[in-house]
Amino acid sequence: MKEPAKNAAADFAYEIPDERLLAYSALPIIDRLRWLDEIRQFTLAVRAAPAATARRQTDGERESGESLR
Repeated sequence: MKEPAKNAAADFAYEIPDERLLAYSALPIIDRLRWLDEIRQFTLAVRAAPAATARRQTDGERESGESLR
């Protein structure tokens, strides 16, 4: 089995069709820069967000009808 790359950033892939790339290249430069900056801000916000954790409901909580918080 092949070892994953040590610098692998994510375990998913995303492909953009040629048509979308052509449509993007047809946009005015200001719109492309605005779009790029929005993606940069989103990426920074996601990286800075705390990791969400899930807590399992205990049998006692399930029987009493208490919900997860």
